[in-house]
Amino acid sequence: MVEHHEHPLGAATLSAEVIAVRLSTLLATPGAPVYSVVNLRRADHAFDLLDDLMRDGAPLPFFWPVSEHTEGHDGVTELYDATSEALRRSGGIVPSFAALRTACARWKSLDLVLREGSPLPEPWQR
Repeated sequence: MVEHHEHPLGAATLSAEVIAVRLSTLLATPGAPVYSVVNLRRADHAFDLLDDLMRDGAPLPFFWPVSEHTEGHDGVTELYDATSEALRRSGGIVPSFAALRTACARWKSLDLVLREGSPLPEPWQR
């Protein structure tokens, strides 16, 4: 069963696993450079929703069999920070497209280590 949560502003949000998949899709298919500013904002919004859910202790996506141990989370926290930083960049078409490419690479790495059973990044520790 997929749990749904309420966003702090009252709008219903999707489960963490649905948002994680959506974020992966947004970053893997950034579209034409002309749409990069808007697509970067969409990906940033998806990451923010996922971040809020994870910080609030929402159920993890089933495809992240993360370790319960907190040791060794430094590398995964660095990937989390790098993803977040890339998504928060601003500017015109060229900087936004570059930020999308960077965020895609960082998110792929973060998602991969979580799928391999890494501990959660520090902000998402339970």
